[in-house]
Amino acid sequence: MHLETTPDREILLVHWTLIESLQAFKPVIEQLAEKHPNFLRHYCYDEPARDGIRREAHMTTSLVDDAVVVPPMPADNVEYYFCGPKPFMASIYRQLTARGVPAENLHFEFFGPRGALETN
Repeated sequence: MHLETTPDREILLVHWTLIESLQAFKPVIEQLAEKHPNFLRHYCYDEPARDGIRREAHMTTSLVDDAVVVPPMPADNVEYYFCGPKPFMASIYRQLTARGVPAENLHFEFFGPRGALETN
């Protein structure tokens, strides 16, 4: 785990889900953030939260850029890990590759061939 082996490295978790009350692993994420000051998190919800504020409904590289680009971290030193439904995966994959993110910096769990992300 990067938090244990490289505790000074900044790690940002951007988690998008439909409904805040159904967010997976939120207590674990919060515990990690409390324990590791370099572990940042950003939550996005499709439904309004209890406070009535509607969060960002769809993950985009602009949202990732706003959260990730924190000087002096160079963009080529950023590694992206993503997982989710095929339309989300294909969208983020295309956006990141179009921005020139090297293939070795893209890490994902997808149950299908890489070509399915590149062509859909």
